[in-house]
Amino acid sequence: KLVVNYNFGWYKNRDLMVINISDAYRELGHFTFLFTKDINKTFEKYFKKKPIPKEKWLARKGVFQPVETMLGWTFEKVDVGNNNEPVLNDDLNNRLKGEIKSFLRNEKIYRDMELEYKRGVLLYGPPGNGKTSFIKSFVRNLDAMSILASSSNYNQMSFLQNFLADPDNDRILKVVIYEDIDGMPLDVRSSFLNFLDGMSRMYKVLFIATTNYPERLDIGLKKRPSRFDIMIEIGTPNEKVRCELIKRYFPNLKKTEIDHAVKLSDNFDGAYFKEIFILSKLNNCSAVNAIKEINRRLSWSMKENEEKSENVSSES
Repeated sequence: KLVVNYNFGWYKNRDLMVINISDAYRELGHFTFLFTKDINKTFEKYFKKKPIPKEKWLARKGVFQPVETMLGWTFEKVDVGNNNEPVLNDDLNNRLKGEIKSFLRNEKIYRDMELEYKRGVLLYGPPGNGKTSFIKSFVRNLDAMSILASSSNYNQMSFLQNFLADPDNDRILKVVIYEDIDGMPLDVRSSFLNFLDGMSRMYKVLFIATTNYPERLDIGLKKRPSRFDIMIEIGTPNEKVRCELIKRYFPNLKKTEIDHAVKLSDNFDGAYFKEIFILSKLNNCSAVNAIKEINRRLSWSMKENEEKSENVSSES
């Protein structure tokens, strides 16, 4: 199935051979291979940079993302900032942390039963309610290597598969994070599902994924323990959480003002509470008036969407 791509051709001399190979059925794209008997000598003679040493992509503490360079795949450190821990319904912060700590405490159970030492957590729910904020606050000070990965990049997946299978990386926890996992393309579906739970070994790995649209999620992800074992809904803030959020941004409010703000902000996503604070400061108004303004904007937006839907229906 593989043929030489003559648009790029091949090159050969005494030290090396470079050849461009294409997939005749156009399913895999094309690959460039370099063959040499002495990799260090080849890089020294023909390349401005040196090959990436293995030490550069061994597991180490911090938050990273895989990056592809002309010299191969490696990891690049990522600054996740100093986000506050989100306030979630039903004490979900502690429940999530408890699930993960329990996994780390019970390594011996996995070893004794000869089970693959890995776990998967899927967070789902409407956007703006703390899924990403929880992950950022959780991994920032975690004694682990956290990897911001993509579920749509086949080559990255292959690199991570080799990385997680390497026994030299067993000593440290690896947290692999997939945001908006419902966007996984069909052409990598099989590869991705096998990566999560296939033939390749992995040890001390925690997968955390998020989705705003659980109904769009591939059945191979939501109906299969050992890929994602725990599914937790991060929902719209309830009354108790809204009260805590109002107090966080407006610590000097009186109880009557807090109660009024909580009532007016019913059904607000968590992200709106930061906007309430910013709006009140920019317009020099109270929290209640800022909430009323947001409600006015939401009503206008909803009305506009309804009118568009009506127009589409009448045209149909």
